[in-house]
Amino acid sequence: DINECVSSPCLNGGTCVDEVNQFSCVCSKGWSGPTCQTPLPTCK
Repeated sequence: DINECVSSPCLNGGTCVDEVNQFSCVCSKGWSGPTCQTPLPTCK
């Protein structure tokens, strides 16, 4: 099993979760997307 999180794939403060042959990102507030690269629209 390879740790998919070793390259720090999650951006903008996201937390990487290593899974079997893949990873997922738990994004910090205000970000979304597979690697937390997409800013969420802010409500006004």
